[in-house]
Amino acid sequence: NCSIRNRVSIWIFRNCSNRSAFFWACIIDCVSLRKQLIKARAVDVDRDTGQVKITKYAAVDDCGPLINPLVVEGQVQGGIAHSIGQVLFEQTIYDENGQLLTGEFMDYALPRAHDIPDYILGHTVTPSPVNPLGIKGVGEAGTIGATPAIANAVLDALEPLGITNIDLPMTPERVWQAIKARAAASAAV
Repeated sequence: NCSIRNRVSIWIFRNCSNRSAFFWACIIDCVSLRKQLIKARAVDVDRDTGQVKITKYAAVDDCGPLINPLVVEGQVQGGIAHSIGQVLFEQTIYDENGQLLTGEFMDYALPRAHDIPDYILGHTVTPSPVNPLGIKGVGEAGTIGATPAIANAVLDALEPLGITNIDLPMTPERVWQAIKARAAASAAV
């Protein structure tokens, strides 16, 4: 039962071309665990193809004292990669008869090494008051903030076009269709 004590802050910065958005999300100070997450994403959206590229990723997590820093870093990096897949690639597709069409990795889109940006990771240590070691969980730290931050960064990059929603996953086809639909609606006015 983690409640937000101080704030959730979001800052958005755009570059001059309006093709990219930088999204900094989620400073949460929880009363019971004092778990602090800071996630930042910068994305570039190609308006001609709908292709989304994550150009920067920064995160600061607090799991208390790091017992094994290498394992913590691996958990965070894996969670980030999982979120990139969830937002931009992964979907289950069925045919009209209910047959699963994406049941194998050959048919199921996953992020690859070139889809993963360099990470800028940091840790802050606020010992938990509820156990003698002061440790906290880190298993979902990379995933929890990354999914909404990436999705919102894409939408913020497209906001100048009037696009406010795209269903996940935000595949190039879906992004391109949203851009073209909005352009057609604007031209009809």
